[in-house]
Amino acid sequence: MLFRSAAFNPAVDGATLYTIATGDGNNELIALNTSDGSQLWETPINPGTTSPAVANGVVYAADSGSNGTGSLNAYNAATGATLASYPLNDDGGPPTIIANGTIYQGDNGVTELTPST
Repeated sequence: MLFRSAAFNPAVDGATLYTIATGDGNNELIALNTSDGSQLWETPINPGTTSPAVANGVVYAADSGSNGTGSLNAYNAATGATLASYPLNDDGGPPTIIANGTIYQGDNGVTELTPST
């Protein structure tokens, strides 16, 4: 994918950087090798996606839906495969925060999720 901008704050986990790339009319969640900048994978995402967060091998990013609501999506950090999607009350709001194994996502309030392991 040829992208024009990665205007979102990245998340870094070890030797991998995760960010949202926009361009060519598409939005992609991409993973880059931090040592040489090579792209490891990309996966399409909906518009209005927040900056990603990463913990325990999972990348999280919230996005806007078509009806004013959104979802918090979980992706495999090694492959970019979608693992789960959690509905939100709003369009995703501020970036996802992970603290002590709990995921916090603003959505006209705060959604708190503790993923099962």
